[in-house]
Amino acid sequence: MKRVPFRFDPVEHAYYALDTGEQLPHITGMIIDAGERGIIKRTDTRWYTEASQVRGTAVHNLTSEFDMGALALEHCVSSYKGYLAGWVAATKILGLEYERIEEPVVHPFYRYGGRPDRVHRRKRRLGVCECKSGDPEPNHEIQTALQCILVAEELGVTATSLERLAIYVKADGRYVVKEHLDRLDFNKALKVIKETCQ
Repeated sequence: MKRVPFRFDPVEHAYYALDTGEQLPHITGMIIDAGERGIIKRTDTRWYTEASQVRGTAVHNLTSEFDMGALALEHCVSSYKGYLAGWVAATKILGLEYERIEEPVVHPFYRYGGRPDRVHRRKRRLGVCECKSGDPEPNHEIQTALQCILVAEELGVTATSLERLAIYVKADGRYVVKEHLDRLDFNKALKVIKETCQ
């Protein structure tokens, strides 16, 4: 299947198709839209405060810099260092090797964009992994299913064969790893695609 040429705007978090000029749907917006329309459970945005957004951005930046070799944990000077310590501990125990880090992708057929935190390999199995600095939410499973559908073709595998992980990191360096195993998440993800990618 032919790739969609696109431009990603990291400030707007927007994907633009270069062949048509249209702005494409993206995973976060699709999930919020589907929740508001009653297609899936509505995302609880009460916790989306300015502080949580600042924390989320900082933690994503720190973990990306670490995983790309641009930052050592012992040299990190940040009030969010504990979150990074949790990420480092979790990914070391899991033995994740990264294929992609925060790389924007557009699906060639469904024409939606996304940027999985990590596309990883673990024990020869490919997967997607999300870093979360908040608490688990029901739509995180749909998010990882949408990410698997997004990257599967380029990886040459089926979406359902990909491992789906979410690592919830805490300020004190603790972490919780959740593996998303319910294959029905893919049915919900395909419904979201059908209803939001028109």
